[in-house]
Amino acid sequence: MQKYLNKTTVKMLAKYVQDRVGANVNDFYCTYAGKCLNEERLLSYYHIQRDSTIMVQHRLRAGVREQTIECLNWESAIDGIPRFHTVALPPDFVDAGTNRATAKYLSEAIQERSCQVLIALCEVHLRNFSLDGNFGPEHILFYKGRVFFDDAVREVRFSPVKGRRDYSRVYDIFLPVFRDEANPDDFPLHSPDLLDFLFACPPNFDLRSLTVVAYLINHSAIQTYTERISTCKTLESMVTRLFGIQLWRFQHLISHPDWLPIQNVPALHARYMYDPIWNQVMHKFVSKYGNDCRECLKLADNYFKHADDNIHMEVVEAAFSLAMSEDNFMPRLLQTLAALDPPLQDPRFDVVKVFGTHRVSCRPLQVAN
Repeated sequence: MQKYLNKTTVKMLAKYVQDRVGANVNDFYCTYAGKCLNEERLLSYYHIQRDSTIMVQHRLRAGVREQTIECLNWESAIDGIPRFHTVALPPDFVDAGTNRATAKYLSEAIQERSCQVLIALCEVHLRNFSLDGNFGPEHILFYKGRVFFDDAVREVRFSPVKGRRDYSRVYDIFLPVFRDEANPDDFPLHSPDLLDFLFACPPNFDLRSLTVVAYLINHSAIQTYTERISTCKTLESMVTRLFGIQLWRFQHLISHPDWLPIQNVPALHARYMYDPIWNQVMHKFVSKYGNDCRECLKLADNYFKHADDNIHMEVVEAAFSLAMSEDNFMPRLLQTLAALDPPLQDPRFDVVKVFGTHRVSCRPLQVAN
């Protein structure tokens, strides 16, 4: 975001907020350091720096009747909005093996609405209740930027079986939206991994835990490209610090992804072969990155860090995601870290502490075994 402050206006930022929460941009105004911001000004005009907080305030209209905020169900909330977002890749970012020149993602509006549904279901489970899978799209209600389940859906005491029925039902609701009718086999990047988790939740996950919340709301399928880059950098920092029994378990739980797709993309290959080392056995220069998952994350971090300023970071990230899509590398890595036994976890690589669950409004109940 920092490098686009000279291109982004206050109104563009407000529009981004509107797309994320479904509110009308005309009903809000932005303030920074107590000062009201002019919608037509660039963010850089106000000397806004990285990690600054811009407040989005509700506009009070004197003498105007209060507008009714409509409550929408799932089908109404996604009706008419684009379901997919496509990123065109320049030649240097295209895999020479597949010649695929575009990367397809879920649109930000679908990402946000899907995330809201998952948060709402997680909140039910954290209260030690379940819906036992007895809900449909008509029972998922969007109101004032949050999701609720219709009162007609009866909550029952949680059990692992009932919790998995809930996620399986969400899978049934998400699948038609995530699938491209024009090409049913071409799913948006990362979404098959999320659907697989919903369809058959791994037995080693406690669905009432904040670990599941952290994993789901930080899943690559429902993140923006800036969030995916940030997640990659955070994972690189976490995995680098693994040691002892945790490192041993991690290396046995996740295999190293295939380097070939990376070598087939010129921009990625250039970073892969940057500052190579001489191999005396093979009598040639080879990459300094070893056959290790942590080395792949180091490559990704350097690739993002040293990207060409003339190339939009969305393109840079899309090329990496597409190259690693066959292995579902990033989602699988996050899931592996989330699955590590809590008693063995160090706070430095606990996904709950590192990624946070601030969007969830309740905490797990202490349930006796």
